[in-house]
Amino acid sequence: MSLFDGKWIEIFRAGDYGEKGKYSESDLDQIVADYDPIKHEAPVVVGHPQNNVPAYGWVESLKRVGSTLLARFRQVAPAFAALVKEGRFKKRSVSLVRNPEGKLELRHVGFLGAMPPEVKGLADVPFGSTTAPSIEFSEGGAPHSPGSLGSQIGTVFSESADKLAAQENISVADALRKLRMLDWQRLNQYAALQLSKRDATSFSEATQRIASEGSRAMIGLDLSGAIRYFDDLKSLRTVDWQIIDHAMSQEISARENIEFSDAKRRWRSLRSQEEIDPRHVLRAVEADKVAREERISFGDALRRICQQADRN
Repeated sequence: MSLFDGKWIEIFRAGDYGEKGKYSESDLDQIVADYDPIKHEAPVVVGHPQNNVPAYGWVESLKRVGSTLLARFRQVAPAFAALVKEGRFKKRSVSLVRNPEGKLELRHVGFLGAMPPEVKGLADVPFGSTTAPSIEFSEGGAPHSPGSLGSQIGTVFSESADKLAAQENISVADALRKLRMLDWQRLNQYAALQLSKRDATSFSEATQRIASEGSRAMIGLDLSGAIRYFDDLKSLRTVDWQIIDHAMSQEISARENIEFSDAKRRWRSLRSQEEIDPRHVLRAVEADKVAREERISFGDALRRICQQADRN
């Protein structure tokens, strides 16, 4: 039996959320009374989506108990339910909008914390360009300080946008838009890579930390290279793995001054890890190609390519 089957789950609590507004028990009663899944069935999502994203379930009905708004869900994806049961999503947020009549409506329920599970066949929810306040709710019960999560995300993006704007010679506003286009799963993955490098920890440990702390763990990380990283990763997927294996074995052999056979074994061990830098691999592949075509050493070819990249 799923954790969600027939159960009421707390999603929001009346209180003062600062710039996001004050919400009374009467407001909750109005939200409950007006909720009609036929007109708009609020989806269960991960994070604070702005564009089309998968729905991991749907809000079937709402009720108020004291100062707390509770929801009963239906058609919840089993993989998502399993993560919730494991405690991977300790916080929730609701997105509330006012309709033309000025009444509050539930737009979606967002679960915060872990990266979303890969569940095939889920229909996307079209959010379009609608903007609505997302108000975080913790299992602890009390409202969070206003803008706690949103301001941290904004800080992460603004710091990285400045660097990306300088790198690509574009405006900070354009850089910020490009960063916000990254989906949360990719952003979490890249942030974990940067966190593992900064704190000299494993990728899996960094991933777990981001899953538990969310955007708080991203503060101070440079995410300006995220877009280029995933572009490189996309390019890397078009390269035959035999070519990659040979090139990276060459690179390790030259860098660590070891036999090619030893380097090959070392690379096979490394490639099973998730923290491989695709740009690093692509440079090695290009160096291997240049070395063979021009009949020069791999080391010389790699130095030339790295120097050209530094100049660009």
